[in-house]
Parts: sequence; C-alpha cells; structure tokens
Amino acid sequence: MDTPMRDGISPETVRSRDTATPASDVTDPRPHHPTPSSGGSSRAPTPENDPVTELQAESGPAGRSQQEVKHKGKKPLTKSELFGHLEIISTFLRPEERMRAQDQSKRPPQHVFRSFHEKSATLSAFVSEDCHLLHADVPHLKLEDDMAFKNHGDYDPLQDLTPERIRRQYKGNKALDPSPFVSFWETIEAAEGEAKKSYTKSRKGIRRVAVGKASISNLIPATVRGQLRTRGIDYVGNNLLATDRSIKTRRVRLPVWVRPEARPADGSPISFQQLEDSGTDMWVRGSEMAMKGPFDMQNGVGAEHDDEWLCCGPVPKSCIDGVFPFDGETLHLEKSCDMVESLMSIEKYLFDWDMSRWRHNPDITDWRPFRLEIVGDKRRHSVNNDDEDEVAGQELEHVGIRDASQPRSKRAQHIRLQREPVLEFSKIVTIADITPEPIGFMTAAAS
Repeated sequence: MDTPMRDGISPETVRSRDTATPASDVTDPRPHHPTPSSGGSSRAPTPENDPVTELQAESGPAGRSQQEVKHKGKKPLTKSELFGHLEIISTFLRPEERMRAQDQSKRPPQHVFRSFHEKSATLSAFVSEDCHLLHADVPHLKLEDDMAFKNHGDYDPLQDLTPERIRRQYKGNKALDPSPFVSFWETIEAAEGEAKKSYTKSRKGIRRVAVGKASISNLIPATVRGQLRTRGIDYVGNNLLATDRSIKTRRVRLPVWVRPEARPADGSPISFQQLEDSGTDMWVRGSEMAMKGPFDMQNGVGAEHDDEWLCCGPVPKSCIDGVFPFDGETLHLEKSCDMVESLMSIEKYLFDWDMSRWRHNPDITDWRPFRLEIVGDKRRHSVNNDDEDEVAGQELEHVGIRDASQPRSKRAQHIRLQREPVLEFSKIVTIADITPEPIGFMTAAAS
C-alpha cells in the first residue's frame, strides 16, 4: 500500500533527510586554513591544489581571471587603431563629398567659438604663459608661436582618429591619456553659456574668461578611409593588460573637413603626411561623428555634441578672428568707451584689446589698449580755478592760436597778449585816416 505524501514531500525524501550524515561529518571541499585558536594541522594550499591558481592557469599565461574582473566591477575596454593603407579623399568627384559641399545645411558655419580661461587644460596664446598647465605625461609640451590653442595630447591620426580617443575628448574630469582635440561650438550663445558656467560654478576660482572666434568658412569636405583594428583591454589587478584574444578588423570612413590648400590640383587622394606638409588643419563635425552606418566609426557621440566641432591637433593663429572677454555678467563683443574688468576678482584684472588677453593691475596711463577715446582725454588739468579762462583757453587751443606746450598757469596772460595787439591795430588804422598831409606837400602848395 502506497504511503501518502506529507506536505507534498514523498516518504523516501523524508527518510533520507532523517538519516542524513551530520554536518560535522561532512568534508568541506574548500581548503582549510588553520587558525591559532583551532590548533588544526591542515596543510596550507599549494599552487597545485589552490583553486585560484588553477583558475588563473586556465585563463592563460597572462593571468587574466574573469572572476577577478567581475569582482572589481571593471567593464572590459577596447583599444582601436588605424593601420594599412590610409588616404584622405579631398575632392568633389565622389557623390558623398559633392552632396556635403552643395547641401547648405551641411556646410560649415562662418565662425565657431570656444570658451577658455586661465586654468584651462588647453594651452592658449591669449593666456599668460605663467598660467599654462603642464601635464605629467607630456613634459615637453610647448605652444608654438603660430599656434592659438593646443591640447596636452600629441596628435597622431593613426591612434587618435578612433572611437575611443574621440570619446575621451568629452571626459573633462579625466587626467590620463590627454586628448589632442580642441573643441569649438557653432553658436556664440553656447560658448557664452560655457564661459558663464566656468566663471560662476567652477571650484577653481576662475576669473579670467574669454571666448575665441575661429573662421572655418572655407573648409572643404573630405573623407578618411582605412582599416580599423580593435582589440580588448581588461583590468588585471590595478594594471591594464592588452590582450589579442578578440581582434576585430573592419573598413571604416570618417567625414572630415580640410582647407583648400591641402587639395591637389588633380583632386587625387593624399596621405596624412601630405596633409601635415601642407601646413593646414583638419576638423571633424559632431553630427557627422554620430553616424551609425555600416562603414562609420560609430563613435557613440551623443546628440548634445551635434553643434560641436573638433580641431584635430593645434589651432593656428591665422584662423582666429577675435577674442571677447567675459566679465562675469556680460560677454563684450567689441571695444567700447568703458574698460572691461573682471567683476568678481579680488585682484584687479583689465582686458587688453590689443594683446587679446587679461592683464593684472596694468598701468592705465596709456588707456588706448583698454578702451576707446572719450571726451576730455586730451585736455590737461589746470592748476588755477578760473573757469572762464579755462574755457577760453580750450577755444584758443582748438583753433590753434595757443601753443599746447606752454604751461596752463600762464594762459590768462597769454590771452591778453594775443587780444591787445588786435585792438591797438584797429586804433592805428583809425588814426591814420585823420592824419594831416606831410609838411613837404603843404610847403609846396603854399609857395
């Protein structure tokens, strides 16, 4: 007769559970490490029977452990590079370049704008060299005379025109592997917003903020074509280890913009070395970097960077059309009759329009670099308090009667000397009209 089930458990399961071996008799498969209080005599684990060593041995000679990577919570990274035959197509003969050149919505704007300050990581010719930040990875970094902006990273197109390096540009709080790109915005409103954010919300105490304007209206479309090789990078301990276990190779293309001077007369493809020899710069557009076609880079750039432009390498001074100071409240687009001063700065900083940079407590005896001329700039202060003589002296100086080199204290006397001869000359003319004829003429008439 079958025994009924109790609480959904078969009698065989109940009997096996009741007759189970006590917990003290069960052998722990894990290695046992004796403690001073237990007094155990179990042997210490050796490399032959240590599970961690066995797992590392299975992962390969590099010692990469999947459990270790998972425990550290590190996401596997990738590293890409361009290799093989690379070329830049700088011609309008291809349909894609011709479409980009004719479509007004895809044409570059007249100018792009960049916000910078005295503590920017990017070196600037419009910031004093004493404020240039040096990077530990690039001790030889120096801003050349013909450069307006230069980032800390050395530009190498084979290593930097990759998805990982382009995404690195947007990680501003990261110090390792500095980016070689320099960012600009299509609208001055976006650059002004960045300037205001740096001035009011930064913890660095930024007080010398300005916006630079670069001209890119003459750029022509081009395309970088080549092979992209990607491999995995994993964390092992606290170090980075590059492995060749997952190499992926594919053909890619990246839309770029170059200067007309870089294009050959026959429109043939050029190499990166030929582009560098031409002395021109190359730019990348944010909206074109975000394309996800089968041959696109797939950089993963968000929509918030669609109106952003990246200059690949240093920005030459020849394309900079102006620098505008931000005083903490207003972005001054032109020189006016008022001096531009940093409002929230403890020390006095005035903007020098001739040098296009902020100056610390300058000598304003010569006011021309700081503002336009206003009424009263040429008038010298008088030592006397005679307002009437002061006004008269200004009138005479205006018509050129009085020598400006004479002291102002003798002006009243000088005015009298100038007026008296005029009055006496009129009297002499009147007296000459009534003077009798000469005596000789009268004697001849009498005879």
